[in-house]
This record gives sequence, C-alpha cells and structure tokens, in this order.
Amino acid sequence: MGVAVGVGFAIVHAFAARSEWAHAADPVTQEKKRDFAPLLTAYQATCRSANIKMPQHRAVAGRIQVPSRWTILAVLFVARAAFAFQFGSVGAVAPQLRQSLGASLADIGILVGIYFAPGVLLAFPAGTIGHRYGDKATVLAALLAMLTGELLMTSSASWSVQIAGRLIAGTGGILLSVLMTKMVADWFAGREIATAMAIFVNSWPVGIAISLMLLPWIGARFGLPAVNLAVAGWIMIGFGLMAFFYRAPEAVVSVGGEPGSVTSEMVYAVIAASSIWCLYNLGLVMIFSFGPTMLRRARLVHGCSWINDQHRPLAHGAFGSLRRLAR
Repeated sequence: MGVAVGVGFAIVHAFAARSEWAHAADPVTQEKKRDFAPLLTAYQATCRSANIKMPQHRAVAGRIQVPSRWTILAVLFVARAAFAFQFGSVGAVAPQLRQSLGASLADIGILVGIYFAPGVLLAFPAGTIGHRYGDKATVLAALLAMLTGELLMTSSASWSVQIAGRLIAGTGGILLSVLMTKMVADWFAGREIATAMAIFVNSWPVGIAISLMLLPWIGARFGLPAVNLAVAGWIMIGFGLMAFFYRAPEAVVSVGGEPGSVTSEMVYAVIAASSIWCLYNLGLVMIFSFGPTMLRRARLVHGCSWINDQHRPLAHGAFGSLRRLAR
C-alpha cells in the first residue's frame, strides 16, 4: 500500500510540476487536465485514507500561476535590449576609445561595423541552428558569446583583442536577434502579433538610447573598463531572465492557408522592405557611432570661439598682468 501511494505521489507530483508552466487557456492543456482528473481524484482519496499530506502548488483562485505571453515578451525585450546596448557601447564612448587606443575615426567605424560582420555567414543558417539545438539553448549560447566577447575586450587595450572581442560578441548578437524574432512569433501567432512585434522591435532603439545616455558618464567617471563591465552586467541580466523565466509555448499556433509559390511581386516587396530597413539602420548607425565625437568637437570649437569673441579683452589683461609680474 505504501509503495503504491509513493509511486502515485511521484507520478502526480511530476505531472503537477510540469503543468505549472502550461497556459490556463490552452486547449491542449485543458484536455490533458480532463484526462488526468479521474486519476487525480483517486490519488487524493488514497492520500486522505493513508493520512498523507498532499503536495501544495502555487494557485490563485483555483488557477495555476503561469508566466503569460506578455511576461515572456518582457523577458525577450530585456535580453534583446542588451544586444543593442552592447552594439551602441563603442559609439557611445568613441572619444575615450580614441584616446585609449590611439584610434582614428575610421578605426572606430571598423570597430562599430565589424560587430555585424558574422551576420554575413550566420543570418541564414541561424534558424536551422535554433531548430536543431532548440531556440532557448541557442539564445543562451548566444548571450554567453556576447558576454565572452565583452569580457575579452575588458581584458586588454590591444587593437587585435578589441577586434576579436567584437567579432565574438557579434556572432552571439546575430544568433540572438534572428531567433528572438521567431520566439515572439511563436508566442503571439494569431493573437496580437502586430502589437507584440512593435514592442519587441523597439527594444533596439531603447538599448541604444540607454547606452548613449549612460555609458559616456560611466566612462568619464570610472574609466573604460567600467563601461565594458556595465555592458557585461546587462548581458548577464538577460541571460538570467532567459534561463529562469523563458519557456517555449506548449503549442505553436499555425496560421491557416495553403503555402503558395514565390511570386515576383513578393520578391519585389521583400527587396523594397529590406532596402528601407537597411537605409534606416545605416543612417541610425552613423548618427550614434560618430555623433558623440562630432558633438564633443563642436562643443570645444564653440567654446574656443566664445572665449575669443567675448573674453579677448579679459584674456589680454590677464596675460599682461602675468608679464608684469614676471618682470
């Protein structure tokens, strides 16, 4: 009797633990619960007769607490914003990098652009990689690659190390960007997909904006290594959220309709959309990559002009006083 109850306890406990992560409104999950109801009722009666305490699971108003698809979207938003935060980190501290590395503006441009160089090779097979090893596992590996590249850049001020770190981090960033778009589509296919995609896409400018506002201050106050550590910290937060909160949907909702052949109109539409997206990102990258250096230079020039125009008599008087004291 005790052995039977123990085995039943293990089976039901395992099923209940698995069910904690299921959607309350998912038809597949509801069907599983209905099929399991007689076994659960019999098990509860056996436990009561044997004075065995039932396992308690988190529940609110009779419903198991589960992460909603909006919670999953928030996790994906933070993790992808880490990707944008890392990409924008070089442009944000470009003036400090030029002084530290002895680099020119062209060198800074290389350091910015080489982040996306792995995309030439990984953009197409990224989906296949995710399908083979799992979306979550691949994204976690991508975040680890981003973290490794950032820590490598922290370890040395050598130009070759900086290039290697950006390449490694960019490899992870490309995998993350491609697969996370699919993850959002899996969770929201057929229900509020436009809203979800609009929120998700905005993680890119949000991450870049935060890097432009925060990282220059960190670099001026604590130095460039602190900038790399700040980027690494955000990546670690994204890794933790993905590892502990993300899960794949129980059943991917398929969109109805028969697959059709690729037409010339479809090809033209894809080319037009991708060209617009390419030009938009090109202008955006140019602004935040070289904007900080341009603004800093403009501020210095404006300051010198202001001194020359407004305070030339004061400057002449001060230098005259110094010459008289020297005599």
